[in-house]
Amino acid sequence: MCTSFQYGHVHAYVHNIQSFEHYFHLEKISQFVETQEAEPISEVQEKCNVHFSYVSDSYQPEGQDLVEQFILGLGWRIIGTWEGNGVRTVVLSSNDKNGAKFIITGKTNSNVLSHRELSPIFHENLLQSFFDEHNGREGFAVLSLQVPTGYCDVLFERYNAHHKLLLQHDKVQEFSNGMKVLQVYGFYKDDRNTIPDRGTSYRFIESDDHCKPLPGIVLREPIAGFPGKGAPVYSDHWASNVFFRDAFLNVLQETLDFIPKINFNAGIVSAGEATIESVVIGNTIEKHISPFEALEDQSQIYFPTTTALSEAGHVYDFLKQYGQGVQHLANRVPDIVKFVTKANRLRTITNKGFRFVSIPRSYYGTLATVPKDTCISTSAFSVIQDVLQNTGCLLTPHDLLLDVSEVQIRNAIKISMQKLPRDEYFDISSKFETLVQHILRSPYSNLFGVLGDRISRKKYLEIVRCNILVDIQGEDILYQIFTVPVLLPVEPGSEAPFLEFIERVCYVEKTSEGDCLPVRPGCGGFGIRNFLTLFLSVELNNALSLKRLAEQERNVALERNANLRIRSLCDQLNEANP
Repeated sequence: MCTSFQYGHVHAYVHNIQSFEHYFHLEKISQFVETQEAEPISEVQEKCNVHFSYVSDSYQPEGQDLVEQFILGLGWRIIGTWEGNGVRTVVLSSNDKNGAKFIITGKTNSNVLSHRELSPIFHENLLQSFFDEHNGREGFAVLSLQVPTGYCDVLFERYNAHHKLLLQHDKVQEFSNGMKVLQVYGFYKDDRNTIPDRGTSYRFIESDDHCKPLPGIVLREPIAGFPGKGAPVYSDHWASNVFFRDAFLNVLQETLDFIPKINFNAGIVSAGEATIESVVIGNTIEKHISPFEALEDQSQIYFPTTTALSEAGHVYDFLKQYGQGVQHLANRVPDIVKFVTKANRLRTITNKGFRFVSIPRSYYGTLATVPKDTCISTSAFSVIQDVLQNTGCLLTPHDLLLDVSEVQIRNAIKISMQKLPRDEYFDISSKFETLVQHILRSPYSNLFGVLGDRISRKKYLEIVRCNILVDIQGEDILYQIFTVPVLLPVEPGSEAPFLEFIERVCYVEKTSEGDCLPVRPGCGGFGIRNFLTLFLSVELNNALSLKRLAEQERNVALERNANLRIRSLCDQLNEANP
């Protein structure tokens, strides 16, 4: 079986979608904001109001319009449209049209009848079927893979032989533009494979051009153009929550020849009362690629798959509220610090876009302990901490402000020494430089223990500021960040899918002549070290949301329960840091 798959698009189904004209107007606003990079945020907001009559309420993750989030929050553009027969569709892309693409289809009250090819891909019944399977919730409904010529027929035969109930049509669909499409349901509802889940689907596309649009889609060049400094984005992995993990893995093995790639800590992870089991399944890639192709290569397919082993936690709640389906979509970017910094600025300006999951400072490092390689007493170190606090160098008693300079630290230590007995004065004096570096590195001391001098202090501080997670595999580095849920209903306590953005830094070996040797697609590992941190962080963010709700409702019992969960999860996060 050929394993030459490529990531295609992700197709989301939403309840309502606004007019094309509305979104095209937002593209112009996005283009304008791009030109105001050096201006204060308040001034840019005022200009948006004056020039575009754009005023938005304060940011709330609930009830967001996903198309608006991509346009205003990431600088993406609409590169294709389709409308007719009760639905409207837009195709969104970053500034590399060969990269990740999101298709978003929603119902509309428009009476427009399509005069183009009426594709079964855009049909109101498909949306309704998805909503019915997901308790009326919006979500990422279809995951698309590009396959080589002739393989739609091969896959049809495999599904027909082993999993006929998952086929959505009795043959491969062929369209007038030469495209062939095979669409199948992704999951069964039972572990005996007798009831198909008519929610999430896989769409296999066979085409002579990776950028060829789906039948009926009309391509467009964005009037506003792509942002000059916009980051290209590429699909990296697509993760799902399922009821029956082994049954799902069996389907992909029998049809696609996908095999398990990675287990997280023997597959089972716990946080508080929540326990889950996860594995990554994917295709086998024999080829190596140039390091310069690693960002854009989309041939290594990874499908992380998780099921709940307890009746607690966000995975269990997701399956209970939403049903099985896409939990998160991970996308590669060339520079994650620049990407996150810009996304945060755009969200602040437009009150649209994406908010990222908060990671406790203790994950990165703290000033809580005396340096191990010194003979400084705990009491002497406490004096230093007090002086740092009194001179405005600390955010909390154990967290150094990120913009504190080395000079400030040196002065604080010198002041502290004047307050200590003679013997402790000389202890600090003999280890003065070691102590300065210990304090200076304290905001990222845990990360420094993993990466050492491989990255600069400036880079470390940017990682902490942006709430980025870090992992290593061999000599490769993986940077990760996760959004709070998207397509999130307004009901408190709701679970929904989210997005992940990553940067893979591949270790490149060189020949004796200095030429770069090839690397494997998907280098940099899979963030196994961060998997528990993410799991705990999501649980912590949910607990914090519960606490805010309890405070609003003045529910003392609920607030007490939330505080207990927060304390327990923070303790676990401190244990799980690098």
